[in-house]
Amino acid sequence: MDFKFEQHVKVKVTNDLSKTILDILNLKKYKKPFIVVEKFLLDMPVVKEFFNTLRENSIEFITYDEVLPNPTVRMVDEGVTKFKENHCDSVIAIGGGSIIDTARGINVVRTLGGSSIKEYVNERELSKPCEGLISVPSTSGTGSELSNTFVITDEDKKEKLAVISDNAVSEFAVLYPKLTLTVPTQSTIATGLDAFTHALEGYTSTLSSPITDAICEKIMYLIVKYLPKVVKNGNDIEARERMMVAAAMGGWTMNSAGTHIGHSQAHILGAKYNITHGAACAYAAPGTIQYTAN
Repeated sequence: MDFKFEQHVKVKVTNDLSKTILDILNLKKYKKPFIVVEKFLLDMPVVKEFFNTLRENSIEFITYDEVLPNPTVRMVDEGVTKFKENHCDSVIAIGGGSIIDTARGINVVRTLGGSSIKEYVNERELSKPCEGLISVPSTSGTGSELSNTFVITDEDKKEKLAVISDNAVSEFAVLYPKLTLTVPTQSTIATGLDAFTHALEGYTSTLSSPITDAICEKIMYLIVKYLPKVVKNGNDIEARERMMVAAAMGGWTMNSAGTHIGHSQAHILGAKYNITHGAACAYAAPGTIQYTAN
């Protein structure tokens, strides 16, 4: 049996977000990051502290907080324009899957050129690694911080466009569980089930291998054990950390085992009815389990 299993993203699990990102910026000599961030996170003390740390260390930055769920081609392309206008040299994504997917799109176009992210869809292999992206997830679901695939919505055609390439991954993924403490219960459930379906579909995929099977089993075990705990007590930091690790691993296994009918259904639901991706995956999961069991 022939199969691949690669992991290009440098992963850091931390309880000190500001120091960890500052260390990365100094290591890579990035001087002016473009920060793609969810608007509501701007009021969180930890994000304010991070911005203050950058200022105290004379690091200029630009924020882009105009991304909505199911991000569109326009949002990515506008981000690229703002990145170039401000002569930034790196991208930091702080938020959920929509934020990280948008940041990854911005990073691809700003690195490889072109007029729109639409030029890189349909499984076109990117010509070189798109370095300079630091992804900081605020939810435990999409795994976009480690995934080689991201999805953008074409508003005109009302369809999802996928960019798939090992060169489109983050350079760094920073897992900071405290960011997930304020995630509402319903979002915690939906994002957790999104992560579960990555493992479920990878486990039952025709692209699965003994390596991905082992990891998918562990992901499902972690989520079955810890998702009920964070639903019961959102402040359980240990459970939040385990869910964040499980979600990141789910993004990793997608690069090799992939997903299948559940995510196909979820993308259709999301594009047509503007349902968040995690909820759409949750709706599709029971039918997926039944179909693959047969």
